[in-house]
Amino acid sequence: IRRQALTDVGGFDEHLYAAEDWDLWLKLAEKHQFSGLPRVQVLRRITANTVSANSEQLEQASLTVLDRAFDRLPQSLQFLKPKSLGNLYRCLTERSLQPPLNPENYKAAATFINHIIANDPNFKNYTQLLSQAWVNGATFAFLSTETAQKLQQELKWVFDPTQLLKYNYQRPFEVSVILVAENCENTIKKAISSVLSQTFTDFELIVIDNGSTDRTVEVAKTIQDDRLKIFSYPQSQRLTCYNKGIERSLGNYFVFLDGDEIWNSEHLSIKYKLATEYLQPRQVHFPKISVIIPIYNGERTIRETIQSVLDQTFTDFEIIAIDDGSTDRTVEVVRSIKDHRVKVFSYPNGGQAASRNRGMERALGAYFAFIDADDLWTPDKLEMQLKALEENPEAGVAYSWVDYIDESNRYVRPGGRLNVNGNAYGHLLLTNFLENGSNPLVRREAIQKVGNFEETLPPSEDWDLWLRLAAEYDYVCVPHAQIKYRISSTSQSSNVERVEASCLRVLDRAFSCKTGQKWKHLKSQSLANLYQYLTYKALENLHDRQRAEVASRFFNTIVANDPEFIKQKRLTLTVMLKTWTVKYLPPSIADRLMPKISKLSYPSEMFTRIRPIPF
Repeated sequence: IRRQALTDVGGFDEHLYAAEDWDLWLKLAEKHQFSGLPRVQVLRRITANTVSANSEQLEQASLTVLDRAFDRLPQSLQFLKPKSLGNLYRCLTERSLQPPLNPENYKAAATFINHIIANDPNFKNYTQLLSQAWVNGATFAFLSTETAQKLQQELKWVFDPTQLLKYNYQRPFEVSVILVAENCENTIKKAISSVLSQTFTDFELIVIDNGSTDRTVEVAKTIQDDRLKIFSYPQSQRLTCYNKGIERSLGNYFVFLDGDEIWNSEHLSIKYKLATEYLQPRQVHFPKISVIIPIYNGERTIRETIQSVLDQTFTDFEIIAIDDGSTDRTVEVVRSIKDHRVKVFSYPNGGQAASRNRGMERALGAYFAFIDADDLWTPDKLEMQLKALEENPEAGVAYSWVDYIDESNRYVRPGGRLNVNGNAYGHLLLTNFLENGSNPLVRREAIQKVGNFEETLPPSEDWDLWLRLAAEYDYVCVPHAQIKYRISSTSQSSNVERVEASCLRVLDRAFSCKTGQKWKHLKSQSLANLYQYLTYKALENLHDRQRAEVASRFFNTIVANDPEFIKQKRLTLTVMLKTWTVKYLPPSIADRLMPKISKLSYPSEMFTRIRPIPF
């Protein structure tokens, strides 16, 4: 809890012994947003001396809390009170019937069951559970403990009090009505009023404005009702607006309408009756890992990439494919993959960082993994990285080693093979040892803490995020080559001057932040390492004089930051001869000489001078 939030509402009420925490949570909820992590992380001990073991005392305190809370609520939300009381008495009954045995609590349980039925008449339909709870409570309430235990053993009945909690109301609204509006100032008020005047009242109304240029939002905001919520998403597709409404909803059921439609007063009542007879409330499965794939015109490789994810030995994951405005058959190919874990969403073109961020917005997993639309994983990638994080709870990022492949999946060369565990900030300043965005597995809460991919730093937004994560969390290495990174002439990293500009911005940010201040002495070596990589990339596709000029400039920057580099005589000679040959000789002669020059030294030897260790 933030200090300011507690200051706003005050501390615990010391007169509400046993329910003072619930009272505080309610007061906080009136003024502040809550954020939940859907994982079991608290072990609550139940003992005979637990404060809540006195069920009648807990009942009185809880009723006081609810009375206070509902006194503060408007009339339009008072319909929640019977649900709240029904849930309260289910909890009280469950606690009263828990061992160790206490005759007084069992007497209280019999009374609590009557309160459940009074507030939730439908509970009478659960006859087996009701009879078990009633008999169990009555037996221990009116017989001696010894006699009751003996009778229980002879009749061999088994009753699990926690079964009562399965029938709790989990959501504050039964129905979420989602209305998408766009330039309908003349009809929006009638549409909203027709919903708010329904005879069925257990609903919320979520209005999603799709970038209206008239007074639609202004008119909608003149309607005062606590069930009405209004959000704006300019220039979104209509289906995207519906999805945004679903994301913000709290109901068990959904109903949709447009801003120019009007319902009669029985519409929801009839629909809800049919729904409860034939439909089951939605059940949301939270996968362990969300795999996010940004795609732009990836029809040739995306099927193979997704298959490498589906072939993982760890299977509790979802695949969120974000189509970034593709103009080819990308979406058609993804939708043809018949696996319930694969979901595809289309957006206008926004770039790779924006696509990854959009994927995280839709993700349900406790961990995020990213893979580009032309890269591949080995089958054990997710399993081994997840195991590494679970065995190292202080780590926020697990990464593996990389192999490089060509457009035909042929092995080209190994990656850096750097093994970093613990504080990785200094190492990352010297080189992006993760090497690409298809590598790490990251805890959700880690990204929530440091922020998403920076969309103004393409194509180095991944290095920037890895650095921000390293400032807050440890890294753990899985020392196996599990990422197959594809080298292609159309990849973003082939535009070396664009890569240079974005990398320099990343380093400026990293050395300027509080964590980076103590690593200032590494800046020259960091720049030397960066320009060794850039020189290698420039030489990799050296085809014209302009590219040769760029390669020469990169090489000069290496020497300026690491004068010792020129002691690598064969490598230095190779770089100079290659750039001079392309710059000063006719292409026909240069093409004949280049293979001979390459025999002096391979461009990949450039990496042997990169100093990856900060100490």
